Formats: sequence, structure tokens, C-alpha cells
Amino acid sequence: MGSLAAVRVVIADDHQIWRAGVRADLGDNFEVVDEAGDGAEAVEVINATKPDLVLCDLNMPNGGGIRVATEFRRVSKAEAPGEAISVREREVLQHVARGHTYREIGEELFIAEKTVENHVRNILAKLHLNRKNELMRYAVEHGID
Repeated sequence: MGSLAAVRVVIADDHQIWRAGVRADLGDNFEVVDEAGDGAEAVEVINATKPDLVLCDLNMPNGGGIRVATEFRRVSKAEAPGEAISVREREVLQHVARGHTYREIGEELFIAEKTVENHVRNILAKLHLNRKNELMRYAVEHGID
């Protein structure tokens, strides 16, 4: 199994030096997709980049961290396409999240290994993901296990 894709992060704080320090400290598992210097800018950046995570100061000009958090929650829920997958695809996704092979999934669900592969391909397309490890991360983040 390969490494997980980097977590996409927005850093929102009215102190540029703090933002730069956080950016430097995050490491390889995180990709800072944008930064914001105040609440209003943070909302714009969140809507534009749709990050996985927002690191936010609670006390910023033009709206603090609570308004920003509300917007992030709203955007995250609007973007969560989990309801678009079928019941069978959700079952397959649960097994993928547990690290099962396509053969094991097929045996458990009484379907051909090729059918499992087709389900995974369809799930990836519906969720706008590219790789199996991204699918596993999605399942963990959305409590699908």
C-alpha cells in the first residue's frame, strides 16, 4: 500500500510570520493550498480551494475563527459526495477501507473480483479521487469502515 496523499491545508491568521512558521513546520504530509490574513479572506480561500483542513486564529479582523469554521463546515458538507454512491458501492468501500484485496472483497460479497474492480473505479469517479489510497483516506475521514 502506498503513502497517503498530502492533507490540503488553509492557514488563516492575521500574523504573516505565524503563518510562515506553521507552513514551515507542517512537513511533507501536508500541502498548504492557500493562506488568509483575516476572516473574510479565509472564507473566500476556503470556497476557492476546498481544503481538507483549516488552521485558523480565533481572533482575526473581519470575522474570527468561529465564522470561518462555520463556512468550512458548510463547504465540507456541500462537497461531501458520499451520498452519491450506491449501497453496494458503500459496501465495497467499507472493505477497501479495511485494507481487503479485491479478491477478498469479492469472496465476502459473493461477486467477481472484476466486479469489485469496476465498483472501485466507479466510486473513485463519483468521489473525484484518483487512487485507491485516496479512497481509503476518504473512507476513514467520513467514518466508513
